[in-house]
Amino acid sequence: MTAPPIPPMEYVWHDGALRPLKPRLAASRLVEGEVYSLAPHEERSKRSHDHWFVSVEEAFKNLPEDTEGRWLSVEHFRKWVLVRAGWCDELTVACETKAEAERVAALSQKLDGYAVVILRDKVVSIYTAKSQSYAAMKSGEFRAVKERGLKVLADLLGVEPEALSHHARAAA
Repeated sequence: MTAPPIPPMEYVWHDGALRPLKPRLAASRLVEGEVYSLAPHEERSKRSHDHWFVSVEEAFKNLPEDTEGRWLSVEHFRKWVLVRAGWCDELTVACETKAEAERVAALSQKLDGYAVVILRDKVVSIYTAKSQSYAAMKSGEFRAVKERGLKVLADLLGVEPEALSHHARAAA
């Protein structure tokens, strides 16, 4: 049996020693005498996080008429954008028959209503957006996905990404 993973913990340098801010948590996870490596943890900014979500909401409100009804909610839309931006898991299923592939595609969509399911002949590709929670994405990952996502949004709306960002900042 393996030990549970050590969660990120905050420490303060005080009187020549590194002291955990949550000593009981540290005591429950760290072993006396073991050597642990510490690395700086860059937290992503709440401002950037909020800007991303406002950008998605503003884009959703301003979608072209020819896309009406394609996405049922802002959350559905955001997950589609994440898939288009490459922040997703992909599963490809090769089926014996086209009818079987159609059943797999239908079932996949029922299991995850936000999944992007593409059916090509007897092959089903299922894309599911990954989480954007603070715990699931490092700061650098968030920045890269946000940048690609803003490009997806801007292309869909027919505007420059900078214009979309400016509009989202004004709406926030």
